[in-house]
Amino acid sequence: MKTDQDPAHLETLLRSPDAAVGDIAGPVQVLSTTKHAGSGVEYEVQANRLIGADPDDPQLRDVSIAVPITVRLVVRKDGSLATASVEEPSDEEVHEARSYVRSLAASGAVRGIEPSEGRRPGPPTRATHEVSTDPDGRRVIKRIGFSLR
Repeated sequence: MKTDQDPAHLETLLRSPDAAVGDIAGPVQVLSTTKHAGSGVEYEVQANRLIGADPDDPQLRDVSIAVPITVRLVVRKDGSLATASVEEPSDEEVHEARSYVRSLAASGAVRGIEPSEGRRPGPPTRATHEVSTDPDGRRVIKRIGFSLR
């Protein structure tokens, strides 16, 4: 039985079509493990749901942001996925994440996105985030550092 809690294996299972959990990205962090006699192991993991940063802003329209979610999955003894269920982010969590990204972009803190006219005034900050392309070709905003301003 595969009980090594290998996050890479669990992430691979979540990305498989059998999981049918939508646009999920890693990294996967194991939160808890429960062994079930005869049926395998149930994992509760933290992963990320990718959501559109701002569908109304031309610069952010095709960029995603990662919102933490909890996923429960049952892995059979042979290491295959039995079931997967996702605890979706709330509307408030999505709203807060989008507001945060708009604020970062407005201040010039996202490398790869230029602050446009009409955005929040003030001096540009050092880039703390950047737009990168993940292995699946999705453009995702990721943290690259911190600013002490």
